[in-house]
Amino acid sequence: MKLIFLASRYSGFMAACWRRLGSLPNVQLTVFALDGMKASMAEASSDPKFSAQVPEGFELHLISPDEAMDWTKFRRHVVRLQADVVVMAGWVYRAYWDALWQSDLRLARLIVMADTPIRHDLRQWF
Repeated sequence: MKLIFLASRYSGFMAACWRRLGSLPNVQLTVFALDGMKASMAEASSDPKFSAQVPEGFELHLISPDEAMDWTKFRRHVVRLQADVVVMAGWVYRAYWDALWQSDLRLARLIVMADTPIRHDLRQWF
């Protein structure tokens, strides 16, 4: 099973969960997160939660802020993987939200998680 996580960032806790999930037989796991974490990892390398070893054990793609906000730029990453399941961990990035409505992913099962409280205002949707 090909599984994709669309995450805003990663932490030691999530990396441990993804490592475990990726270690299961017949699971090919790919995680997308914003590239801004690269600088944070370097600065916090003494903190084990953000050490360079955190993303080991699964495929991690760090994307640019520009890609995170534009489905047409982000599309090439997700579509080529032909995922069976796509997990959207929140709606913080426009490209993640737009991915839900794309025919390119029509065969994938979608799991949507909330990473921020629902406020029911326009800022949350656009």
